[in-house]
Amino acid sequence: MTEEVRKLRPSRWINPETGIIQPYSLKHATGFAIFNEIEKGKFVEDNHYVDHVPTRADDKSVVLITDKLLMVAHTGEILGQWKSDWFCNFQDILAEPTLVDKVLTVEFKENQKFFPRNRSNQNTVTIPNESNARYIHARIVDMWKRSTI
Repeated sequence: MTEEVRKLRPSRWINPETGIIQPYSLKHATGFAIFNEIEKGKFVEDNHYVDHVPTRADDKSVVLITDKLLMVAHTGEILGQWKSDWFCNFQDILAEPTLVDKVLTVEFKENQKFFPRNRSNQNTVTIPNESNARYIHARIVDMWKRSTI
């Protein structure tokens, strides 16, 4: 008679820049949980979660920002495992990412090894919610500017 114990809510996220415990944020806790699950924690050791927004109404795909990376990830339909669709280092982004009509465009260095299926040197992501699109664009630009200093 073993029962699996499941958490009622994701664990609290603590901002690594400040180290100060903030009031509980379901959004950040969920994003941190997603970040930890992407490719079984492949990015956790070298990166710190910063923020995310969903790219689908069902929250099964996200744009996620770490202190070093910009990534798009989705959860599988069958097993529910999170996988990265693409990711790149902020240092490899050539120009300030743009946002036009809820479409985020990121231009990166040619021959970027992180985009094996993409032959062009840019990727686009449509974010269905306009306020989320503006919000994450501002966060991405901020992190990109920090990386170019």
